[in-house]
Amino acid sequence: MDIRQARQLAQDENTTPEKLEKLARNKDYQTRKYVAGNPNTPVIVLEKLGAEFPEEITNNPIFYLLLLENPESEFVRLSLARSSTTEPKTLVKLAESNDFNLLYAIAGNLNTPLDILEKLSEILSLQVGIAANPQTPLSILKKLASSKNYVVRQAVARNKSVSSEILEILARDRDLRVLLAITQNPHTPTSILEIVAATEESIVRDSLLKHPNFTDSVLNIIKFIDGTARPNPSTLEKLAKNPHLKIRRMVADYMNTPANILRQLAREDDSTILECITIHPNFSVDTLKGIASRLIEYSRLNQIIQTKSKLRPNKYVLSKCYRNLIENNQVELSIKMQLVDLISSINYRGVLSQLAQSNFVEPDILLQITESCTIYSNILKPWLYLANNFNTPNQALEIIYRELSKNEASYTDRNQVSKIYKALYHHQNTPLIIKKEIAENKKVSEYSIASNPITFQKVLRELSKKRAHSIRLYVINNPSTPADVFEYFIQNNKMTSDVARCKNTPIPILEMLAAKKGIYLKTELAENPNLPVPILENLAKESKDKIRASVARNPSTPAHILDFLAKDLSPRVRFMAVQNKNLSNTTMAKIINRNSEFYKEFPPGLRERISESYKEGLSLLRENNLINDSNFSQSSYLEAISQDYSLMIGTIGETHQEIQLALLERILVDGSDFSQSLSLEAISQYYSLSIMQKIAQNKNIAPIYLDYLAFNIPTKPDLNPNVCLPTLQVHIADNINASMETLEKLATSSDTEIQEKARKTLKIKYSVSSLQKLNS
Repeated sequence: MDIRQARQLAQDENTTPEKLEKLARNKDYQTRKYVAGNPNTPVIVLEKLGAEFPEEITNNPIFYLLLLENPESEFVRLSLARSSTTEPKTLVKLAESNDFNLLYAIAGNLNTPLDILEKLSEILSLQVGIAANPQTPLSILKKLASSKNYVVRQAVARNKSVSSEILEILARDRDLRVLLAITQNPHTPTSILEIVAATEESIVRDSLLKHPNFTDSVLNIIKFIDGTARPNPSTLEKLAKNPHLKIRRMVADYMNTPANILRQLAREDDSTILECITIHPNFSVDTLKGIASRLIEYSRLNQIIQTKSKLRPNKYVLSKCYRNLIENNQVELSIKMQLVDLISSINYRGVLSQLAQSNFVEPDILLQITESCTIYSNILKPWLYLANNFNTPNQALEIIYRELSKNEASYTDRNQVSKIYKALYHHQNTPLIIKKEIAENKKVSEYSIASNPITFQKVLRELSKKRAHSIRLYVINNPSTPADVFEYFIQNNKMTSDVARCKNTPIPILEMLAAKKGIYLKTELAENPNLPVPILENLAKESKDKIRASVARNPSTPAHILDFLAKDLSPRVRFMAVQNKNLSNTTMAKIINRNSEFYKEFPPGLRERISESYKEGLSLLRENNLINDSNFSQSSYLEAISQDYSLMIGTIGETHQEIQLALLERILVDGSDFSQSLSLEAISQYYSLSIMQKIAQNKNIAPIYLDYLAFNIPTKPDLNPNVCLPTLQVHIADNINASMETLEKLATSSDTEIQEKARKTLKIKYSVSSLQKLNS
């Protein structure tokens, strides 16, 4: 039976009750509706259809007969309670019943009087029906919106008569089912959808996208939360008013939030938002002052745990707020001092310790922190941090020393006490009188005293006579050690080698040492970077090659001495001279030139290391920065390299590509005839693909090399021409320095990428050429 026939039978009053009973179970809604209105339908069937079709039941002619026959029957009363045509007075009378089904039907009836609805709303089991009733007053709906039962709140959210104010309350609900109901209500305004958009649940998001009031503003909020878009100021302003705390925190943490919105958020009672604002790049000074004032007021109200303030008591985050404000140089000093007082009064010792070691805190604040820390005399960490902070003023350091000395016996952590004394002794702002007391009372080790540059010379003289070699070594290396101490060591033949090596040794003492005999002593002396040139010249002529090698190793040896030592008969001396960065460029060029007499005079072992593979020579070029030398393109260097350029390029190897490239680019950019012929000969034989790519990308390379690389297949065995050539052509097509002819050929390439880049570069070159013609 098709639907059309089923509907006709359901409407026909001659249809038998048996058939109507079967049709009542039909899936078609309209068929069942016709059955409910048919007077031939059995009562038992009407009872089943009553909840779905209350109007058809009460309009059915058979219903009036049932009403006259038995007005108190459950079916009749329930049908009247469900029907929208029932008069209010009838519903009032029916509401006197205690039957749950009857009262639930009355609660959802559009004609139920308001006083009855208000009375029924007190019954928990009926609240869902009242919440779904479009005629329920807003006052009752608002009350039901705060129900503990999510089903009631869900029904309120779906109610088509609910106000925006009530929907805004429900939009803050944590239950996803309530939020989903809001998105399913076709009357929900866009402003409420913007609030609901804060949720990240896909089921709510999908429902939002289908809502008739969905706009771009809602989409922008979703993208902001997902981190896929940068919101504009108007969107941020809406988000800053979003009832969800998480969204407002995100706005405060967003780097592009403008100052006016931050000022608005600074009135929040959430410590996380305040912390974000204190470190925000767009903050204003007034905003920071406002936050500081609020924190001061908050702290004065009560302790964190027992606070009566609205500010959310997150101790950790509030601590960061205090620290950020005090470290900010745009907050007034007076406000910072008030904050430090409050931090001390509410026992925020962790914050005081963090501020004590911060380099962004002013000396006046550090002094105040020092005074505040005296009340915690049993805790030494803040004092240690202050003693190590280079901004701590002398008054604060003096307070630390006096307090520490006074209560020293009560401290059990002797290691911590020693560290504080040591830090005080080495601090640049500690008064000299205190340093003297620390040294005299032996509060720090003799090693610390001997190494401190401001230790009194009298104390250094006393320490120089100590038996411990390590203490005397600290004295020698102390820049404040007087000359008579060095003289004392020499006259008593103590520490002579250490004195000879020491950078602080006075020149007269070095001259005294140079007059002494001894290979080991002169070897140590020759490496002293402060040695005068005349002494170096004399030592360079010593008979022992060990001494001459030390002169060649000395970083202060001038070029003329190194040039002399580079011809030394000793391989060790010559190699040390070659390694020295002060070696003259002329000598370096001779060393690299394999055909020079200078090169031939090198011992075979050294010659092999420097010249056979050219690795040493190139390493020296790099270390001595000759590759970047403006004189590198002079003929002396090119001549030196040209003797066996192909060998040099081929034997450098993959591990020295950066040397190869630096040397190569220096020659190629030169553009001389010599460099052209030299490079083109070796270019396809020895260069790796990565080197060729870098040449092709270089905007300073002469066109001749780019033209060569664009169409000459590399002959290096390990390179695949079918891969290598297109790779190079892509880079050359993008190089503005390539010639017009080369670019025109590449513009007709079968490779789309090469073709597009070549055409683009040609357009640029044509426009530049036209502009030059106009200017001329």
